[in-house]
Formats: sequence, C-alpha cells, structure tokens
Amino acid sequence: MRRLSILATLVGLVGPFAVGAKAQNCDSGIKFDGPIRIESGGVYTGNWQSTDATIPAVMIVTDQPVTIVNSRAKGPGDLINASVGPSGGINLTVQQSCFVGTNPNVYGQGKGTPIHVYKAISVLVDHCDFEAGGNYGIWVQEYVGDHTANNTIRILNNRIHNVDGRFSDGKDGYLTTQSSQYSHGIILSNVHGVTGIEIAWNQIINEPYQCGVGDSINIFDASGTEASPMQIHDNYIQGGWDSDPANGDGLAYFGSAFTTDGLFQTDPNLTTSFLKIHDNQAVGFGNLGMSISLGHDNEMYSNRVVSSGQLAAGTNSSTSYAIGIQHIDYRDNPPGVFGNNSIHDNLSGLRRQRNGTWERFDYWFGVPPIVDANNAQWQPATAEAPTFADEASEWLAWKGKLSRQGISIGSALVRAPTPNYFAQVAIGGGFTTIFTLLNTGAAAVTGNLILTGDQGTPLYATFSSPNGGGGLSSSFQFSVPSGGSQSVTADPTNPGDPTSMGWARVDTTGGSLGGVATFQLANSKGALTMLVGVLSDATTNAATVPIGDDLTLGAQSRSTGYAIANTGTTNINVKIVLVNPDGTVFQTIIPAGLNPLPPGNHIARFVWQDVSPSFVFQGSAVLIETAAQPFSVVALVFNQGLYSAIPVIPGKASGVQ
Repeated sequence: MRRLSILATLVGLVGPFAVGAKAQNCDSGIKFDGPIRIESGGVYTGNWQSTDATIPAVMIVTDQPVTIVNSRAKGPGDLINASVGPSGGINLTVQQSCFVGTNPNVYGQGKGTPIHVYKAISVLVDHCDFEAGGNYGIWVQEYVGDHTANNTIRILNNRIHNVDGRFSDGKDGYLTTQSSQYSHGIILSNVHGVTGIEIAWNQIINEPYQCGVGDSINIFDASGTEASPMQIHDNYIQGGWDSDPANGDGLAYFGSAFTTDGLFQTDPNLTTSFLKIHDNQAVGFGNLGMSISLGHDNEMYSNRVVSSGQLAAGTNSSTSYAIGIQHIDYRDNPPGVFGNNSIHDNLSGLRRQRNGTWERFDYWFGVPPIVDANNAQWQPATAEAPTFADEASEWLAWKGKLSRQGISIGSALVRAPTPNYFAQVAIGGGFTTIFTLLNTGAAAVTGNLILTGDQGTPLYATFSSPNGGGGLSSSFQFSVPSGGSQSVTADPTNPGDPTSMGWARVDTTGGSLGGVATFQLANSKGALTMLVGVLSDATTNAATVPIGDDLTLGAQSRSTGYAIANTGTTNINVKIVLVNPDGTVFQTIIPAGLNPLPPGNHIARFVWQDVSPSFVFQGSAVLIETAAQPFSVVALVFNQGLYSAIPVIPGKASGVQ
C-alpha cells in the first residue's frame, strides 16, 4: 500500500482558518508625494509618504476642522500627527483612507503611530485600512471638547492588519528578543467624561511573527458618562503576540485583545469608567482575552473569547499565565475609584500550557465583580478544546455577522484582489513546495501567497526567495514586474518537522499572474525521490478528470487521486460521477469526507477508496458540487510507482448530473 501512504502524504488524506486580512494592497503601484503640513481647515485628498521616521507623512497644526478622505499615508514614523500645542484642539475626520507602516531600518527603532490626535475636540476614523502600523495605532490622547454628542470620538468600520510595535534590526527585519508589547491597535488615553464615544465594527487581525502588539484595544484613564457610557461593541480581534510568539513567558508578555488600563488614581473622575463592552470576539491570542483591570461602573457582556493557545504548526504560543476573561484591580485603586463593575453573559474558552501541561483557564476574577452571572465555559470544558477549527468558526461567525447587518469594513482604496489557487501544498517530512510565479501582463503584479492547512488553519512555513524576503509565516508578499517571474520556496518550520499538508491562495493586483507549485520529496541523504508540478487555477463548481485505473496489476497498477480545497466560507458537498467512454454514467459516489467539506478544509483520496480495492475503470471522473459552490481541485495519477499531475478540465457535460 505504498502508493496510498505517499499520496496521503502528498495531498493530505484528511481534510481563515485562513483570512484575507491584508490591507496593504491600497499602496501598490501608487505614486506618492512627499509629506504634507496642513495649516488650515478643509477637505484633503492625496497620497503622502515620508521616508524619515522623525517626519510625519501628514502633519496637522490647525484647530480648524480637517477632513482627510480617499487618501494614503505611508512611512516609518507617524502617518498622521495632529497637534496644535497647549491651546486649541483638533477636529479631525478620516474616512476611506489607507495607512501603511514601513520598517525604519535603524537598529532598535520602532515605527511611529498611524493616527495620533493630541487634545481632541472631535475625532471620526471611519472605513479605513491599516497595514503594519506601529506604536499606538489609532491614538486619541486627551480631550478638550465641550462634552456634547457633536464633539465626541468614533472609531468605526476599520480594518487593522498586524499591529507592529517590533523594533528594527537595521537589516530589513525585526528584533525577536526585545519586547514590543507597548503598542496598541486602538487606544484612548486621558479622555474623561465624554458623551457618545463609540468603538465598533473594527476588525483587528494580528499574525504571529508579523506583529508585536500589547493590547489591541486599550482604554487608558478614559471614560464615558453615566447617562452615555462609552460603547465598545462588535469588534473582531484575532491574534496578539509579542515579538516572538513562542517566547511569551521569556518576554514577560502581558498583552490582551481588550483591557481597561490607567494609572493609580484617587479621583474617580480620572480613571476608566462608564464603559459598555459587548458583542466583541477575541480569537487565537497569546495571553489575555478581555479584562476589566481597573476602573468603575464598567460592564462587560455578550462577548466571545476563544483561543487554542497554539500556532498552526503546533507550537505553544500561550503564556503560562494566560486568561480568557479577567477582573482585577491591578493598580490597587481605592473603593469608588475601583468597583461597581459587572461581567455577565460571556463565553470564554482558553487553553494555556503550564509546566509542560495543557490546561483551561477561562476566567479569573481576582476581585469579584458586582455582577457575575451566566458566564459560560467553552464546551467541551477539557484541555483539548478550543481547537483551531473552533477558532476558524469564530471567523466565519464574524463574516456572517457583517453580512447579516449589511456592514462593510475597510476602505474602497483596497482593491479586491484577483485570487488564484493551488489545491495542494506539502511541507516537511522531506517535502518542499516551490512556487514559481510568472507575470504575463503589461503591468507589475503585487500579491500575497497564503498557505492554509488541512483543517482550515494557517499553515506555517519558512519562506525564502532569490528576490529577498521570507522568514517564518503563513503568507509571503511579493512583487513581479511585467514579463518577470519569482520563485518562492516553502520549507518546514524546523528541518525535522513531519509533513504538513494544505492548499494555497495567491491574491494579486495588477498584471496577469500564473504559476506552478512543485512538490519535491528528498530522502534522508537529500536526494530527490519525487517531483510533481501543478498549475495554479481559478475555482470551479464542476470538474472532469480523465481516469484509466486498474488496481489488479500489482506493481503495474495505475490509480487516480484528487485533492479538493474548499476556498469558500460555507460547507460544500461534492459527488463524483464515473462516466463511461460512451457518455453513460457508470456509478455515482458520495464520499463521506466531501459531504460536507467545511470552509477552508482540504481532503485528498484515491477514487478507488470509495469504490473497491480492485477497482478497474476507463473513462472520466466528474466532480460536482451539488449547490454549484466553488472549489479548487488538482488530480494526480500513480502509475507503476511514479506520480504525475493530470489535467483537470473545468466544467462537465450537460447530461452528467
């Protein structure tokens, strides 16, 4: 049965969580102007870039209302810095814009803040994209408005990818031994007693080894009012680690998806208070899900916290002190400054590894909240759950929520990428996958190669390319000039890792990209024993594969196998119709593993496995999704001990049902 074991390794005998998170596509192919200094109010649109970390891409020095719309800002320092000094205040609206942080390439130096507003009167940040922004993300520092609903702070419908507080190594990379946990995605600090504050419908996704984030959302000595509490709701926060996700304890990492924060206070008006934190999701992070760590009159309810504590490669990414939902008074503030908080009707499931053993730690109330009711544990309440699949389900739930509510996030400047798919990737156990990407278009192509494992979770690899870039990640960003090509090699995370399988999506803008994925298997001495290449392709809802199997010939046997990836966000159901050479149906097969195949999942089998070990058939196999949903497919044939790719023809004859 050697042929079965090899194919199972090559195309994954068993079966987003890959996500199209990349926001940076708004800057590809764009001609940027230099930095701009705004000294008077008005509406501004443009593309501004600073290459000096000490000079903001956009500097605002007026207390007149400023609107920035349909704009891009890029650079290693602050991207928008709005401050008018000791007098006056900032009225700022930022909509439909995109912000890209870049490596300062000075040893030990971090990136600046994408949007920093000092002394705010009114702030609206709406439908924007943030890629690899550093320091304090969207930071509103101090409030000097009139405390009316017309002069408030709203941060809505934004898409933040990789909050990156890491420090540069000066060589196009980042230091992994220096903590980067004092960076945030969204932070309000010293904003007291403001009516109508809302932070809602934001998506924050942090990837391991691509981010360095303390708290994705941090409310630091900031407050709403008793009559109009600050509303922090319906945000999706995925991921959150220090510079080295596998060394959280060593870096003393204490970050969170959401926390209240602040200094020791004796005045209750100066601490974090009058917050309603509800209907948020915190998924797959390193340390802390959601916390009321100080403050008074804060209510946390109807939130979901789900974390497996592992990276997709199986590496522990949890701290030994990780917690799902927490309530403490970590500044030991006196009664009145701390207290009257409630935590109820939440769901929490958190796995952490402590002293080499996995355990659950869903809640920790160091100080009991005044209300603690109906807080549920993720089921099953065992150390084996939650899983990667559970995290993937949270992502799908978020996408479904957006769809049901009719809510869009991010800016229109982020162009919808053109996807291509490789239905099979094999890494480890002697396998390496080499992607060769070719641009036959008239314009340059920029893109992102994204790997997904069998169960729909990110598939991590050590990327390398002659063109530069790479490292440990589940994705690889690239650019290919017109007529050019680029080779990208995906090796295992560690040389001795077992085989991991899955599929790949290539999202591109510009040009016209095609590609080949070549799986090669080397023995213990490094000699190649297998080499198979498959072309990239779009998805289809039906595919026809030629088949000429005969498993009765012993060593001369020939058998056909297929690999299918569900690239969508809903279950698919695929049947296989065997068609005789004369066009008549020989047999219809309903493989259990394909009915259903969950979103992001991948499966591979020989056709004979669902028919007979002595299968003999000449004709075609037609794979049909019963509700015309798309999938990606590749086919291989094992013939007399050798593997080769065989063509997959999109579509089917009308008479084959």
